[in-house]
Amino acid sequence: MGKRKVSALNLWNWAFHSKISRKISTVFFGFLLLSVILTYFSYRYVSKDHVLSNMEQHSRQTLTSIRSNIVEMVENTNNSYSLLLKSGISDLTKLPLKPSDWKFYDNYLFTIIDSYSHLDSIYIMNLKGQLYGVDKFGIKTPVIHSVTEAPWYQIAMEAKGSCILSLHAGNIFLPDYSEDFMSAIRVINDLETQKPIGFSIMNIPTRSINQIFEHVFNPSDIEITLYDNSGEIISTYGNIKEGGDHHRICRFIGPDSSYYSTSGQGSLSAGIYIPEYQWKLTATFPLKYESTLSTSLLHISFWIFFINMVLMLICVIIIAKSIQTPVSQLIQAMGRAENGNFEPVAVRHPDSELGLLEIHYNHLTERLKFLMDSLVQEQKLKRKTELRALQEQMKPHFLYNTLDTIVWMAEFNDSTRVIALTKSLAAFFRLSLSGGRELITVGDELEHVRQYLYIQKERYGDKLNYTIHAPEEVLDYTVPKIILQPIAENSIYHGIKPLDRPGQITITVQEEGEKLIFTVSDNGAGCRPDAAVADTPSLPGKVGLKNVDERLKLYYGPGYGVTIHSAPGAGCRVELTVGKQLFSSPVSSSNSSSHRQPKQQ
Repeated sequence: MGKRKVSALNLWNWAFHSKISRKISTVFFGFLLLSVILTYFSYRYVSKDHVLSNMEQHSRQTLTSIRSNIVEMVENTNNSYSLLLKSGISDLTKLPLKPSDWKFYDNYLFTIIDSYSHLDSIYIMNLKGQLYGVDKFGIKTPVIHSVTEAPWYQIAMEAKGSCILSLHAGNIFLPDYSEDFMSAIRVINDLETQKPIGFSIMNIPTRSINQIFEHVFNPSDIEITLYDNSGEIISTYGNIKEGGDHHRICRFIGPDSSYYSTSGQGSLSAGIYIPEYQWKLTATFPLKYESTLSTSLLHISFWIFFINMVLMLICVIIIAKSIQTPVSQLIQAMGRAENGNFEPVAVRHPDSELGLLEIHYNHLTERLKFLMDSLVQEQKLKRKTELRALQEQMKPHFLYNTLDTIVWMAEFNDSTRVIALTKSLAAFFRLSLSGGRELITVGDELEHVRQYLYIQKERYGDKLNYTIHAPEEVLDYTVPKIILQPIAENSIYHGIKPLDRPGQITITVQEEGEKLIFTVSDNGAGCRPDAAVADTPSLPGKVGLKNVDERLKLYYGPGYGVTIHSAPGAGCRVELTVGKQLFSSPVSSSNSSSHRQPKQQ
C-alpha cells in the first residue's frame, strides 16, 4: 500500500510539479477525458432535469390556481353577509323568537346555504352567548356561557365589521361533529347605534375545500395539505404519508417567500403562501421520467461543446494561476525586502523553473542581509569613533576653562570651592569614561550632566541656574552615554550666554509606554529648529546635538532621536526619545564617584 502511494505521488509530481509544458499537456488531457464522462452523465440525467423543471412550473401554476379558488370561496362567504343584513339579522340576537319568526328565519337562512353551496351551517350568537342557527347536519351545541369566552372575541371586535377566519369556530362547540370546518366570523352591529349586538358564524366544511382540489388532482397521485395562520391543519387531500415534507416546507414560506419547492425521492414538494388569511398550502407531486426526450437530446451536442469550451478556459486560468501565484509571492517578497525584511520565500517545487527562481532569490536575499548587517556594524563603529572624537575635542576646551576657574578661586584663597570643583571635575570625567561601556544607567547619565552643569555654574555664577527632575523608577533603565551633556552645552552657549539676564535650564525624564522622554528646556535666546542642528563645527554644541540625534536613531530606529521646539526669543525645548531597556547587570558608577552635587541648584 505504501509503495502504491509513493508511486502515485511520484506520478503526480512528474505531471504537475516539473516542466510547465508537461503540466499543460496533462491538464488538457484530463479535461478531455472529463468531457467524455460528462457527456455520458449529461445524457443520463437530462431527462430528469427536464421533467423537474416542467413539474416545478406546473406546480406553481396549479397551487396559484387553487389559492385563487380558495380566496374566491372565502370572499363569497363574506359577501353572503349582505343577505343576512336584508333579513333583519339583528332580530336574531334578541332571543327567544316567536314561533312564526323561527320558521321565517329558518327558511331564509337555508335559502342562503343553498345559494352558497360551499356552506353547511349559519349561526347567530348574541353577546350573552345565546345561539340561533341552521345546520344541514344538526345544530351544534355551544360550550361557552358568554361570547366573551370565545378565543376569537377580541380579534373579531377589533376587525370592526371585517370577516375573520377560525378553525372549528375556535372550538366553541362540542366536538361531536363528523367533519372539520372553517368558520367565517363577523360582528353584527345595531343598525341605529352601530354598537355590537352579536356575531354571525358561517361554517365552510373541509368537503367544500377538497372539492377545489378534486378539480385539479387525482387522489392517487397527489398529497395536499392546507394550514391556517396558527399552523393547524384545515384540510388534507390524497395519500398523506407520515413524516412527509409538508410541515417542513411550511417553515420556508411566508410573507417574505410566497413560494418554495424542493425535490427528492421521486417527488417534488412545493408550498405557496395565501397572504389574505396567512394560510399555507403545500403539495407533493410525483416525478415521472421519460426514457427519451427529443427536445433535450437536440441540445446535448451544443451543451457538450459549450462545456468543453468552459473547461478549456478554466484550464488556461488554472495554469496561469500556477505561474502567477509564485511570481506574485516573489514580487511581494521583493517589496518586503525594500523595507528591510529579507525573509526567504517558501520553495514548494524545487525541480520546476519557478522553484529554481525562488531558490536563487533566497540566495540573493541572504547575501543582501549579510551585507546590510555588515553596513550596520560599520555605521555603529563609525558612531563610536565620532563619539570618541567628540570626547577628545571636548576635553581640552572644557578642561582649560575649568582649571582656569580653579586657579582664579585659588588666588582668592577659596579652598572650599576649589575642592568641590575639583571633585566635580573628577566625577565628570569618571562618568564620561564609564569603564569603556557604551550603555549606562539613566541615573549615571543624569549625574554626568549634573556634574557638568555644576562646573558651568561655578564659571557663570548667577547667570546660570538649573533643575533636574527624574522619578526613581526610571533610574535603572539604560541609555547610550553622553546624550544629555551636548544638549545642556548647546543651551548654555547658544541660549543663555547671549542673554543679559539670568538663565534657567530644566531637565526632566518621563515614561511614555515603551519609551523614555528626556526634556532639556531653557529660557534663552532661542533659534529656528533647523538652525539648531545645522552642521556648523565652529559653534560649540551644535556638532554634539547632531551627533546625539544620529546615535539614537542608529541605536533605536527612525522613531527615536532628538526633537527641537524653539523660536527666536522664546527659549528652546529639546526632547530626546529613547527606548526602555534594563541592563542585565548594571554597573553603576555612582559608588565610585566620590562627589555628587545636589539634584537641584
